[in-house]
Amino acid sequence: PGPSATRDEYLAYLAMLTRRHMGLLTPQLLGGRRGATVIEVLVLDDGAVARITVAQSSGYPDIDRKVEEIVRAVGRFPPLPQYVQGPSWDLKFFFPFPDSLQE
Repeated sequence: PGPSATRDEYLAYLAMLTRRHMGLLTPQLLGGRRGATVIEVLVLDDGAVARITVAQSSGYPDIDRKVEEIVRAVGRFPPLPQYVQGPSWDLKFFFPFPDSLQE
């Protein structure tokens, strides 16, 4: 999506970019555990990722680290759409597991 992308288009594209790296969260790592990790990402206007943090832990530090790694693997996001007023946007990604592995 370019500068004219809608909010939904931009967020759907980010989700697609992130899903490409879901193979890093393997069933072996999960070991039958269930839960969710919430990751907060600060995206700068040019798409650079300034910060990735665990906003809400799943209670499993090894899985939380892997989910951070998944987001970090995207590298750079597309530039922010024009409607985002300001130099950055704080986004939250919700990763339920093992449900995230489906699709």
